[in-house]
Amino acid sequence: MGTNSIDIQQSLKYYAKKRNYFLFFVTSFLLILGIGYFGFVELGVNSDLIVTIYIPIVIAFLIYVIWYRQRYSYYIMQLEYFRMLNDAQGPMTVPRPIFTQSFIDTFKKDGFIEGLTEASFVLYYRFSKKVEGIVNSGQVLEVIVLAKHETVDFYSQDIDKAVQNLYLKYKDEKKVRKQIVLQFKKYTNFDEDAKFETDKIINFKAANNYLVHITVAYIPKQNQIYYLRPIKRYPNKFYYYASTQINKYCGLSED
Repeated sequence: MGTNSIDIQQSLKYYAKKRNYFLFFVTSFLLILGIGYFGFVELGVNSDLIVTIYIPIVIAFLIYVIWYRQRYSYYIMQLEYFRMLNDAQGPMTVPRPIFTQSFIDTFKKDGFIEGLTEASFVLYYRFSKKVEGIVNSGQVLEVIVLAKHETVDFYSQDIDKAVQNLYLKYKDEKKVRKQIVLQFKKYTNFDEDAKFETDKIINFKAANNYLVHITVAYIPKQNQIYYLRPIKRYPNKFYYYASTQINKYCGLSED
């Protein structure tokens, strides 16, 4: 199991090509429209006739762009994902153990409260009116999930239902359009299977809606953590923010 470097490179080329095709089409179409317009003007074509010709063309173009936008966003998200895989950032040694009471206290001091305790996981959460450091962040739901054993599936219905139930208790639930979930799990050994599972993140963006789920692997033997992150270029401001929170709570940053 796992994604090798050849697969990553092939995926990078594939999604970059898909993105570039669309951008080339849009740019070329607009350029042709501009050249065509000035060509008609130079030929002395009546402006009303030009408008009559252009209106259906522009409408058809806009319909296509709107229809294709969701697919284009998917290509961009996949491209950003494989870029992070390609960066191959390895585990980081943390200055103190996590999954301890002092570790939990660090984010409880920031306003996280215990939302649910189950046999396989514990869930903490906070709703924020705005996120410090992000301009016009809007309201955000932040969740921290601590797995109690290595076989916990962070994308199970139990955890998903627990997260969705948090909105039912919040009076401004319809105003919350950003969700960040940090998922921590212990691993006895950090092998390819563990890395593959940890790399299964969610990084979804549509208009002003963001959904970011990042899994953090903790290897007690080496006192190290691993999560998927880029060297420099983050997918978006909320993925960057989530990464800074992970580093903060694991003692890698005092910010």
